[in-house]
Amino acid sequence: MRVALAGAIVALTVPAAAGPAGAPIVIAVVDSGVDPSVPGLIAGRNVFAGSADTRDDAGHGTGVARVVAAATAGCEPCRIMPVKIDSAGSSTQGVIAAGIRWAADHGARVINLSWGLAIGARSTGEVERAISAATAHGALVVTGAMNDGTRDPRIDPWASDSPEAVRVTAVDGDANLLPASNHGVWVDLGAPGTASSNAAPRVAAAAALVLASHPSLTPRQLRAALRRGCRPAPALDVAWHCVLDPDAAIRAAAANVQIVRLVVARRGAGVVTGGAIDCGRFCADWLDAGTIVTLKAAPLHGGRFVGWRAACTGKTRTCRLRVGGPTRAIAVFGP
Repeated sequence: MRVALAGAIVALTVPAAAGPAGAPIVIAVVDSGVDPSVPGLIAGRNVFAGSADTRDDAGHGTGVARVVAAATAGCEPCRIMPVKIDSAGSSTQGVIAAGIRWAADHGARVINLSWGLAIGARSTGEVERAISAATAHGALVVTGAMNDGTRDPRIDPWASDSPEAVRVTAVDGDANLLPASNHGVWVDLGAPGTASSNAAPRVAAAAALVLASHPSLTPRQLRAALRRGCRPAPALDVAWHCVLDPDAAIRAAAANVQIVRLVVARRGAGVVTGGAIDCGRFCADWLDAGTIVTLKAAPLHGGRFVGWRAACTGKTRTCRLRVGGPTRAIAVFGP
């Protein structure tokens, strides 16, 4: 869902913390509220009105919560926390940011945001900062990539500028991108759904199932498990080139794999692509140690590629790189 937004709330960053074994796995649905008939609900908050009344007057949040409830049926510790940030299509970026922060501050291990900035509106950065703060607090944020049929990351800055979140687009049963689904390297993976609004909660539910089996995971480890376990779909135009597989993600979470950072830099006018890297804009990624990435350098404006520096070497435009630890690669371009 999209709304036109404004407002100001500062997000606070606090240390990350994993939940103890046996604690509830709380999935916060930050949305228009949730009908009380949805199974597995616990008390939440109406941040929009400043009350405890989280009933849904739009239906969107209830639909999202029903997807989570169905996908976590049989998960004894899984609970759904409604966080209402909208009434009849009216909200602000500050209220949405406050809802994310409230969920993280009140025990959510997973936060679903099937919400997007209105087309043509300008992000204030509040929601992006709230997502970052929630991650630091120990909650994995899952967000829908929205449904504009484009790969332009500027259409959904809340998702594209939140690299610690899991950004989800909708696919059909054969892992084909739906025509309206946003895509590109700023989107992480696909999940079944009729739109990103109900594809994202399937991923949020899968994250909760992973946590139910591996409750000590940090958000970064949980995100890596979803990535490691997802089903390959090489033709799917998303960063991870894969589709959600909850059972495989649970198995993948058992692996004791170090997660390391790849950073790409450019000197001069050019772009570098490979995996989830599309630098200019997306110049870093968190990867399992041992991952092999093929980086490709392309000069711009009639320039030329000079060569690689740091972890990559040589003057050919392609660098095949094994990321064994924190890694930096530099592409140099000349006139």
